[in-house]
Amino acid sequence: MSLRSYKIAALDTMLFIYHFEGDNQYSAKIAKLLSEIEKGAVKGITSVVTLSEILIGPLTNNNIDLADEYKNALNSFPHLKIMEINQYAATLAASLKAKYKIKLPDALQIAAGLISGADVFITNDKKLKKIKEIKVITLDKL
Repeated sequence: MSLRSYKIAALDTMLFIYHFEGDNQYSAKIAKLLSEIEKGAVKGITSVVTLSEILIGPLTNNNIDLADEYKNALNSFPHLKIMEINQYAATLAASLKAKYKIKLPDALQIAAGLISGADVFITNDKKLKKIKEIKVITLDKL
């Protein structure tokens, strides 16, 4: 499946974790997705939640250099916007969490996508397929 039919793709944290850690069954799909974003075929959106979540591993291992690499890679990635969480996003996320009984980080990511006008949310969390406000695609369907 190509993302070229979408204008803006909201990306869940796990895509970046899989990409940075490599060696998993979705590496090729994620590489293709990130390549499409890098080329500008589709715009990418994620939130600062992604930044927090990708830094946990390196910081747990006291690997400050790797944490800096991850942060720099995310912040300099072409055609990828990292959205701040403001009161509007927090309120929308709370509404999504209450409605669907999902985890707050997931609700924040989806809220960021919705606010940014994303027409698809890409994740590997099959539980998020129940979200109706945005099309959710899991990596196995990508």
